[in-house]
Amino acid sequence: PQLQGKLTMNVQGRLPTLDPQALVNAMSGSGRLKLAEPRVAKLNVLRAVFEKLSMLPGLVEHLEARLPQEYQAKLAARDTILLPLDVSVQLEDGALRFEELRVSSDTFRLDGSGTVRLDGTVAIRSVLRIEPVLSAAIIKSVNELQALSNQAGELEIPLMIQGQAPQVAVLPDLHY
Repeated sequence: PQLQGKLTMNVQGRLPTLDPQALVNAMSGSGRLKLAEPRVAKLNVLRAVFEKLSMLPGLVEHLEARLPQEYQAKLAARDTILLPLDVSVQLEDGALRFEELRVSSDTFRLDGSGTVRLDGTVAIRSVLRIEPVLSAAIIKSVNELQALSNQAGELEIPLMIQGQAPQVAVLPDLHY
């Protein structure tokens, strides 16, 4: 999978050294990171979520049978189209830190905070919210998941995104 789009980053800060060995860890500042026309190429995030839920026997098959036609087409898509990203970031000690990350598509929203180090280490705590129509279809397949829904009818799944790129794992956050 590849994240594609038009990246704009505006950062103001300090650069106390020009020594290439120390440069990455010495930079500090704050600013905004924007990604226009974002797309996750070669990964259907919605399908990946359902495949993770396949640890519940028969869920994916029951779910696909109950989905409206438009959702079946979304599950078959090769890429995931996202809404534009705009996030405030802090750069210090070789890491980009953010408090209010929001990644959205037409079927889900991921809200989180965390750190992406310039060496590729990722540590993000987040909540994945699945839109109400799709959540209802999932809950009809597995009634026990009703406990994870909010008042708006969205499934809310707390997640930890962690690891060293490209080996980044998305796991349920058991400490949420």
